[in-house]
Amino acid sequence: MKNKMYVKNSIDILKIKNSKKKIVTLVKQLIMLPLITFMIGCNNRKVEEKQNSFRAINGRDTAYLSLTTGDNYFTGKYEIFYGHKTMKDSGYVRGKIVGDTLLGAYYYKSYGGLGLSKPIALLMKGDKLLLGTGIQSSVLGLVFFTSEVPINYDAPVFIFEKSKNNK
Repeated sequence: MKNKMYVKNSIDILKIKNSKKKIVTLVKQLIMLPLITFMIGCNNRKVEEKQNSFRAINGRDTAYLSLTTGDNYFTGKYEIFYGHKTMKDSGYVRGKIVGDTLLGAYYYKSYGGLGLSKPIALLMKGDKLLLGTGIQSSVLGLVFFTSEVPINYDAPVFIFEKSKNNK
């Protein structure tokens, strides 16, 4: 009789353990399903990026700008050839888009020398970009346009027009 009760109790205990395992597995699945769905949803967020190439000529100087733009940012390559292409500044740009203005920084090597940076401001006018000028300031090596004097787009250094090298 004791053996039968022991066997019955052992079977009941096994049933309870199996039920607990099933419950724990079910709870894990219920927690993981929304978490995985959330992660997949975040990873599938598509940012529509546009790529455009621009060229600007000012006297004997020519500038090339290749931009990738997203919802509120831009990145790209920027080269300025001076004179008859014997000297150039070459580097990349990045920054944020605020309305119709691209505000950021130009990180470059001047004539292949030391790495430098300076602020850049481009105003979108149709298919053109106007390179603005302003008073620059620096804090802890970060160069930016001062807010006391607005950026001037009336006499742009370069007026970039879309070139045929668009991707």
